[in-house]
Amino acid sequence: MVFLWIGIRSLPGLFIKMIKIIDPNFVSKSLKKAYNSETINKIEEEFEKDYYNRYLGSIRISLFMSLFLYLVFIFLDQYCSSQASNILPIRLSICFFALYVIYKSYQKNFIKSYQLLMSILGLIGGIGINLMIFMSDQNDLAYVTYYSGLMLVYMAIYSAYRIRFFNTVIVGTCILLIYNALTINKMMMFDQINWLLLINSNFFLVSANIK
Repeated sequence: MVFLWIGIRSLPGLFIKMIKIIDPNFVSKSLKKAYNSETINKIEEEFEKDYYNRYLGSIRISLFMSLFLYLVFIFLDQYCSSQASNILPIRLSICFFALYVIYKSYQKNFIKSYQLLMSILGLIGGIGINLMIFMSDQNDLAYVTYYSGLMLVYMAIYSAYRIRFFNTVIVGTCILLIYNALTINKMMMFDQINWLLLINSNFFLVSANIK
């Protein structure tokens, strides 16, 4: 009983210690005690260089794969959307930007801009798909299925593109909000909001964002 009582009494202290370890402010204070701000900045800079050099190859592969998939879906548009001819300029514009990012990836100064460029590419890739859905007719297959293309974009921005987490959250949230705004607007044009389609698509898109 004595040992049990001692164990129970020690729990609050252990809990406080765990909170201090988990608390980011506590960690940052500990780091500041050990290192000055100049040293911390230098460590962060070296980490960014190492991270960039280590994953540059996989970033390029993901860029080429994104370009390939975006182009291949041009053929799918012919069967899924009656507005395929109007969708084509959107796809080509995004593909041209992807080519530009690929070109920049072979430049020495890409390390300075790759986070911004990859974030923009993910954002316009998602917006492009949203516009394709909006432009398609209500009876088109693209109107009810192309939202799944947004999940491919999420896979790219959250993993393959190696974008910082904060940037991916902003990009992913913007894509989701734009999807809902355009979809609801389109449904109101038909004077009928398909709640089942809206809830179903949001279930998957929100899940893809928070997984």
